Amino acid sequence: RVDSAGVVAELMELAAQYNKIDVHINSKGGDVFGGMAIYNALRNSTADITIYVDGLAASIAGVIALCGKPLYMNRYARLMLHRVSGYAYGTADDMRRTAEQAESLENDLADMIAGRCGMKAEDVKAAYFDGGEHWFTAQEAMDTGMISGIVDSGGVQEPAANATTEEIYDYTNRLLE
Repeated sequence: RVDSAGVVAELMELAAQYNKIDVHINSKGGDVFGGMAIYNALRNSTADITIYVDGLAASIAGVIALCGKPLYMNRYARLMLHRVSGYAYGTADDMRRTAEQAESLENDLADMIAGRCGMKAEDVKAAYFDGGEHWFTAQEAMDTGMISGIVDSGGVQEPAANATTEEIYDYTNRLLE
């Protein structure tokens, strides 16, 4: 499990030593606040950062990948975007505050995605925050302007078009072997 504070600290340390950094992503996603910290660290780094999606960039990891630096996806990788999810416990007022927080986060994420894709935030929300999961192959991400290019995996058997998140994640780990 990756800790956002550790990623940000390591990125700052590397940026102090190197002018060029390659970041490889293979993640199912996670905490939106931690993801925003990683996104901001990547965006604000003084280093020339190139991002690669090796297998999976889902949920907040997909947003991190779209941070605006050059972004390449492995030919067989997947990127997934969806609405903010979470849970609430307590009174009706507590649950309303949680829902308002989720909507506020979605507004921020829509701005972040829109900046990469050349879309308006409202269009991002309508297209990708409609309650479903939106999966992109490398070619689909390229066609929508999300990525800068597609790289090859070197011949490892690609996952099926209907592969599960777990299968795509496992595929990428096989690439690293």
